[in-house]
Amino acid sequence: MTPSRTGAGLFLLALFLSALLTPMVQPATEKTALADHVYPASSSGSVSVDEVPTWRIGDEWVYDTGFDVATLIANSGVSASVSTLSGETKMEIEGIGLEPMNDASGTNVVAYTMTTEGDFSSGNWGASFNGISGRLEIEYRGVDVLRASDMATIDSSFDLKVEFYGLNFIRVGVADLTFDTEYSPAMESRDYPVRSGDNWSQAYTATTTVSGSSDYFDPSEFDTSTQENTTWEVTDSGVPTAQDGYSVSYTGCDDSYKINQWNTTGSATGFEWYCPAVRGPSWIRIQQSAGFQIDWTLKEYNPAYSYGVVDDADPGERCTSLQVTSQYPAYLPSSTVNIDVDYVITPAAYSACFSDEINRYDTAYMEYSIAGSTGSVNFDTTSSPSTTQESRWSGISCCTYTVPTITDGSPSNDDHSSDGIVAFDAQNGVVGVYTVIVDLSIVGVDLLPLSEGLVVDRTRDGVTTRLAPGAPLGGVAGDVVDMTILIANRGILDVTGSNAIATAWWNGSSGLPSTASTTPPVGAYGQTSLTLNFEVAAGDIGLPNAVEVRTDAPASGNNDGNTSNDFLSIPFYAGTLPTAVLNWTEGRSTGEEVVLDATGSYDGDGGDVTCVFTVVSSTGTDSNLQESDCILEWTWNDGGAWTVSVDVIDEEGDVTVGTGEVVVLNRAPEVLIEAPMQVEARSKATVRVVEAYDNDTVSPAGQDVLFQWSGVVCEEGSASDRCTFSPSDEGLTVVTLTATDDDGASTVVNVTVEATNIAPTLDTISLFRNGTEVPILDGWVVDEDEPIGLLVQADDTPNDLSSLAVLWDLSDLVDGLEEGTVGPVSSIETSWPVSGTHRVTVQAIDDDGVASSALEADVVVRNVAPTIEGLDPTVAIYEDELLKISVNVDDTASDLLNLTTCWDLDARIDTDNDGGSTNDCDVEGVTLEQIWSDAGTRLLTAFVVDDDGATASINTTLTIVNLRPTAVITSPTNLSNLMEGDFVNLSAMDSLDTESDLITLTYLWDTDALDGAIDSTTSILQLENLAPGTYSVNLTVTDDDGATHTMNVQLVVAEAPTNNPIAWAVEEFGMITTIVIGVLGVVILGLVSMLVIGRRGAEEALVETKSTSMWDQAPVAATFDAAVPAALPPATPAPMAPMPDMNAQPVAAAPAPAPVQTGPPLPASGLPPGWTMEQWAFYGEKWLETNAPAAPAPAPQPAASTDLSNLLDGLDL
Repeated sequence: MTPSRTGAGLFLLALFLSALLTPMVQPATEKTALADHVYPASSSGSVSVDEVPTWRIGDEWVYDTGFDVATLIANSGVSASVSTLSGETKMEIEGIGLEPMNDASGTNVVAYTMTTEGDFSSGNWGASFNGISGRLEIEYRGVDVLRASDMATIDSSFDLKVEFYGLNFIRVGVADLTFDTEYSPAMESRDYPVRSGDNWSQAYTATTTVSGSSDYFDPSEFDTSTQENTTWEVTDSGVPTAQDGYSVSYTGCDDSYKINQWNTTGSATGFEWYCPAVRGPSWIRIQQSAGFQIDWTLKEYNPAYSYGVVDDADPGERCTSLQVTSQYPAYLPSSTVNIDVDYVITPAAYSACFSDEINRYDTAYMEYSIAGSTGSVNFDTTSSPSTTQESRWSGISCCTYTVPTITDGSPSNDDHSSDGIVAFDAQNGVVGVYTVIVDLSIVGVDLLPLSEGLVVDRTRDGVTTRLAPGAPLGGVAGDVVDMTILIANRGILDVTGSNAIATAWWNGSSGLPSTASTTPPVGAYGQTSLTLNFEVAAGDIGLPNAVEVRTDAPASGNNDGNTSNDFLSIPFYAGTLPTAVLNWTEGRSTGEEVVLDATGSYDGDGGDVTCVFTVVSSTGTDSNLQESDCILEWTWNDGGAWTVSVDVIDEEGDVTVGTGEVVVLNRAPEVLIEAPMQVEARSKATVRVVEAYDNDTVSPAGQDVLFQWSGVVCEEGSASDRCTFSPSDEGLTVVTLTATDDDGASTVVNVTVEATNIAPTLDTISLFRNGTEVPILDGWVVDEDEPIGLLVQADDTPNDLSSLAVLWDLSDLVDGLEEGTVGPVSSIETSWPVSGTHRVTVQAIDDDGVASSALEADVVVRNVAPTIEGLDPTVAIYEDELLKISVNVDDTASDLLNLTTCWDLDARIDTDNDGGSTNDCDVEGVTLEQIWSDAGTRLLTAFVVDDDGATASINTTLTIVNLRPTAVITSPTNLSNLMEGDFVNLSAMDSLDTESDLITLTYLWDTDALDGAIDSTTSILQLENLAPGTYSVNLTVTDDDGATHTMNVQLVVAEAPTNNPIAWAVEEFGMITTIVIGVLGVVILGLVSMLVIGRRGAEEALVETKSTSMWDQAPVAATFDAAVPAALPPATPAPMAPMPDMNAQPVAAAPAPAPVQTGPPLPASGLPPGWTMEQWAFYGEKWLETNAPAAPAPAPQPAASTDLSNLLDGLDL
């Protein structure tokens, strides 16, 4: 069965945590089948010896911690999952003192008190129980008491608090417990001195008492008292090797020892990497066959009373130490041992830790303990330490004792026994420890191979397995074996040299290298090792194979004190794997016995086999079920397919696993229900279970049969013993109950309930604007003609829904606004053309003519003011220029045709006398065409009015710009060829200005040909009887705005010829000759005049103009020495505020972009110099009239000679 309560999963988790954390240095063992522990292939490091570490109050270790419980929960059958719990664990030494042992006499020993704190979490959503996800948190607070002489655990106590947070915030308190465990004798997880290859075992009793509270279990269920027998072995040394994703981040543990651990049955229960540098483990792993694993990996070590510490890499050195030594490393039983105890302070420690004086150690107390016998001594220190050499204070007549003849409680392979001696300064909390090795034979050098402490890695099918200590040594064909053999020196002298002192070989038929050797040094009572690699061949099967080792002390120049132990033969059996055959009886039901039969299993190479069964049932997994006859009878109380397996183990320890799946038949449950025959549709009906039971259940009462309702939705949920529902449709409703027992067998029962017709209903009306729902709040407000969506949801029984008619009356103010739809969802698009409050009514009618209640809602429709746009903020024109501007008006569709657009042309005048200066309808229409003759600034306002009187307006500032006049002097006379006494008329009538200003132009003539500053103020200047010389004439024109322009011309007047040329000629030539010359002169003068006039017309006519003056004369050559008038100001409107200076003189215009052609066509010579296109558009026609081209001149003739004598010669006169 599968528990249905969350509490079951939490109970299991609390159970596993309480078991594994007792204590952290040694997990509780479990009776499981003998099994090899799998490791990655590794090689031994250097073999060395390390003494018992000593701690000080304040020493602290910090570990990263990971709990992997996935396999545990998967094997439990509980509906739960938990990610790896992670957190940080801190261990700290809080006290040093005398503590009682858990023996009959309560012997006091020097011991450390260590506290442990840790908080662990699965993280958010990292845990799930019965479908509820969340976070699991564990709080751990522990206290361990450890004996100083060998670090054995005397007592362990811890508080465990487990909490589950459903959905990461709903707190569920699982348990708050206290565990107290006593070990008798103290549990030794290390045997000192620690040496590579050492192995030891210990039998002890662990008694645990649990108190506290939990809503899910009785804490007293954890009370236990178990007999344990644990084996340890130093299997590797060197740098801790990363494994399963874990590694040690502390970098100062390169010289460490890997100590593996096995329980009574040979099952691996974990390991630790012991790091002497940090005086403790750098990695602890606890694992159990139940399926959990915990790893603590060192990240920081902070020793107290030390210097040179790097918390994640270097422990530094102690400021002071208490050193305990003896003369030799080993002694015979009953020997007398003299112990020396010294306080030591090095100069470096003194400089780093102390100032000018040192604390006094006046009452140092030393306790020693050997095989249960204790003693003590006091010694005094009176001298001061030195800053240049090591300072020591020795004990007074310290310790002499007799080595006992009995062994300690943890027998090992490397010595007869060992005893720890403790020196303790109680006042200052300083401890010194020394281990006395007890041996039965003391010699100078005794090299021997050790039959114990073998490390055997066997690789089979690519998987490397490290065999448990004491397991049978054997293999099958194809196995590759790495066997590490320890070479010990049981002498009290060191062995040195370079020659091989030990050799090993494989005597089988393997073709792989089959020999290995090792060389010194080996310290007194030290060890070294060699590793032999060989492969088991098919030819080795059944033969007396062995690995043989021999030592050779003389090779190093030493005599071997005991040559009888120089040779060792290690039997290694080569055989075949056993065959597993597993059968069982078929067709059994729950409660009936099933026979699991493995009697057909056998070992092909002879010998007996042992069968160990593992059975999975509803209550969990039962393992280590050993049967000597290989037959197991088993009864399942719950049906299903259950996994069974048998480990067939031969005499060589080889294992073959046979597996199978036993199908146990289940009995379906029985169930009886009752229900009403008829109810109104949409009303409630209740169907309930009257009776239900399961004959073969193993579940708690009330959980033996699970219910699942279908066909309807139950108010109580689908898993209750009753179902209350509301029939949604008219007609018959079938309700189905499936009753399932804890084996998955089901019984199905049906019942029918009839539902009668009901009237439809309407949900609230919803209004949408642009697809977004508008909350009603205090009422809906929309605009005229605004597209609005209305929606209402009708409800009825499903068979009526599709035919429901939904009728809308959208207004009580406007006729004809009705809509209708068919179906349960009525969605319409509408708008209102009239402002006001409209009452909206909607009603649904089903196919039986039954109507719902009418829903009503008010919609306030507000008028939308018109809009007007399209005017620039400012507009500028010239006087008498036509202004044509338009505006764009808009409004909702129903108001658009009724809009009135007006123009207020002068904000200074309130035409309609309504008090508004900008709302006069001076001109109506969207387009304004208007001319102004007076320069100035006006505010023009365009406004629009809808049928509700709502208005909108827009303004523009109009600036009417005065165009500066242009002075133009014309004359019918060639002003550059005047003669003395000539008469000249100069006209200003061709001067330029706007039409309305032309009639008001004033003229001012000024010439140095006449006296006075102002010579004329009319449009005509007459000059008579001009004297010879050059004269300047200025014309200044001024408009009604005071703008002026001046033009200048130069008059050149030549002297007249002699007064009586005829008299002179008669006097000179005579009358007849004079007459002839006169006649000829007249003829020649006519010809010359024609030539001269023709040439001047070609060379001197700079501008030909057609006079429009009062004389209407033909154009004459204009060779005025006056500057060409500057360009007129451009007609393009410019910003009008402030007004430009109307009296400013014209300036040369900056180059402008090519003008757009407007006005009359341009002349062939292009735009007149200084003109702009705007000026051309305004004054072009007048310019063309004034400057029309003259008739073509006759072709030029050769210039007449002015030499009369030549002319006369030509005439032959």
